[in-house]
Amino acid sequence: MYSPLLFAIYHIPMIMLWFGPMLILLCFVGLWIIGLVFHKVNEKNRTIWSSWIIHICADIMIIVIGFTIFY
Repeated sequence: MYSPLLFAIYHIPMIMLWFGPMLILLCFVGLWIIGLVFHKVNEKNRTIWSSWIIHICADIMIIVIGFTIFY
């Protein structure tokens, strides 16, 4: 079950310059947990499409929140 760990590791460089070490560690744990959720969704549905759609929705919400905060 390497995919949740790889998911978390992949996302850390994107936020390394934003936060301090403790918050990065917290983000890593959160990303690992989300990776576990995606892994379980993939196992249950036997496809990556479900977790892909969830990820797209999360990305859209991040963009909407960013626009709300900055504009």
